[in-house]
Amino acid sequence: MKFILEGVDGSGKSTLAKHIQETFKFMNFEIVHSTRNTPNNLDYFGSLIYNNKNLIIDRMHLGQFVYQNEEERVAKNWLSSEDELRAIEYRIASRNHMEPIITIFVDTPIDVCLYNCHHNGEDGHYTIEYIKNLRDKYLSLINRLNLTGPSNWIVYKNNFVSPEVANKFDYTTL
Repeated sequence: MKFILEGVDGSGKSTLAKHIQETFKFMNFEIVHSTRNTPNNLDYFGSLIYNNKNLIIDRMHLGQFVYQNEEERVAKNWLSSEDELRAIEYRIASRNHMEPIITIFVDTPIDVCLYNCHHNGEDGHYTIEYIKNLRDKYLSLINRLNLTGPSNWIVYKNNFVSPEVANKFDYTTL
C-alpha cells in the first residue's frame, strides 16, 4: 500500500505522514521524502510506485510542476513534460489494481502554511502571495489531472494545524 502526499511547504504533509505511519504501524510504512537531492525523474518515481514496501511518499511528481519551471526540470533531468507527468499518473492507476495507492493533496490555509514555514526555519522567500500561487498551481494541476486522466486525487482539508497560532504571527515583520 502506498500514500502519495502533495502540498505546499508548511501544509502538514510530514505531520500527516507521521500520523499515517503511527495509525498503521502494524503495516511498517516507510516514509520517503522526495527533495531536490532525489533524482525526481520518471525512473525514480516509477521505482517508488513499483516498490514492494508500504510507502508514504512525502511529495512526489506534482511538486516538480509546481515548484520548478520547464527549463529547471530539463536542466536537472527531472520530469520535463506533462506527458511524463501523465505517464506517472497512469503507472499509479495501473498499480492501483494490484495494491491501493492513495493520492492526497494536503490543503491548508495559506496563513498557516506561511507561519509553519517561518516557524520551521524555512528560507525567507515565503510570502502569502508566493504560497497562494503555489496552492493555486497545485489545485489547477490536480483539477486538470482528475478531469483528463486516470487520476483520483483527494483534496484533504487539513485541520490538525491550529490557525489560531498562525493568526498570532506578525506577518508585517517579513
